Amino acid sequence: MEHAITAIEISSTSIKIVTGYVCEQYVFVLHSAKKDLPTNIIVGGDIFDPDFVCASIKELIQSAENALKIDIIEVTLVLPSLGLEVFENSSKTMVVAMNHAISEIDLRNVVSMLASDHYSDENDVIDVLPIRYSLDQNRTFSNPPLNEISNTLELFGHIHTVPHRIKEAFKGLVEKVGVKVNNLTSSAYAIGQLFTSYKNIPDRYILVDFGGRMTSINFIKDGRPYYSTYLGVGSENITFAIKEKMGVSMENASIIKHKFGLDKHEGAFMPKIVVSDENQGVGYDVKDLRSIIEAELENLIKRLNNALKDYYGNNSEYQQWSFVFIGGGSQMMGFNEFVTSKFPNRGVLFQSITSLGARSNEFLPCLGGIKVSSRLTKKEEHLVSESKQILTREKRKPEKYSDVDDRL
Repeated sequence: MEHAITAIEISSTSIKIVTGYVCEQYVFVLHSAKKDLPTNIIVGGDIFDPDFVCASIKELIQSAENALKIDIIEVTLVLPSLGLEVFENSSKTMVVAMNHAISEIDLRNVVSMLASDHYSDENDVIDVLPIRYSLDQNRTFSNPPLNEISNTLELFGHIHTVPHRIKEAFKGLVEKVGVKVNNLTSSAYAIGQLFTSYKNIPDRYILVDFGGRMTSINFIKDGRPYYSTYLGVGSENITFAIKEKMGVSMENASIIKHKFGLDKHEGAFMPKIVVSDENQGVGYDVKDLRSIIEAELENLIKRLNNALKDYYGNNSEYQQWSFVFIGGGSQMMGFNEFVTSKFPNRGVLFQSITSLGARSNEFLPCLGGIKVSSRLTKKEEHLVSESKQILTREKRKPEKYSDVDDRL
């Protein structure tokens, strides 16, 4: 069995943990668990009760250790894609060895140069993803060109950055319970990498994560995100609308939302599914519930279309890209049919999870985090965290990848 990796994701509604390993590009799960968070504990990446979150992380880690009979001393932390920015940049260095044979120090050097460059005043680098290496005589390589002879080594890559405040706060929560964070990645990249082994997922698509309090939108190409944005609405907006219009508690609103969703039951007799707490003489059936949910989803689709138009306007190429919907909100009964009907001219996919032991798509970021980390354990790719010394430097100004239309 390959080395077991533990991934943790902290979102606004819950904390997820998955321990597993990768074999033949697929993630095999040894343990998975989730702990829901109370409302307003984490809002917009800001943490308002860090002690509660730390206690929850510790509980999940201890539960995994007890179940697997192992000590978890390091984890991969999957950060939200909130504020994710992707840049394209290159750096060039002189080869250190006297015989001009490229070694690991040259690779670490050039990766470190990309990682330490300035991209944003508010964001920190969390990933450097090589695109190609360039040597003398215009020789190019997609993999690290170890032992090749060249005077110079140039690396072109994508650089992922996330807000400093989110990275430090989330990482600090995990480290506070005595566990080392050995890898950081964004949920968009983690999921994109996971889906590279899913045969029905296209090479280019728009990933829509309909979460509890936020909906993130990521343009994915060949398993890598290059543009990310988000909407400040999620499935909890539906729960709140049910609460307000039916006069029930948030708990009961959540229960009937998950139980009935967009139930299309029609008939002469429509039994009541809930009675108002505010007016005991008033009851509501599935038709009433469906009307409330559809109104909220119409607002979601409208805001989604506006966000897409703000980015790509009337570009016909993007209008042909499929949607891949994930997130807890996408599991609601009837959501699939409703969204598909709103986009009749492009594919709409709802991916089922193939990993036994973590079948809910809420675990997708953790599963992807395991896959990303398994690749980083390979010697030729484990370069960023080891890069310390920069010997020589030639670079061009980095540019935000999503601002360049002809990259696609």
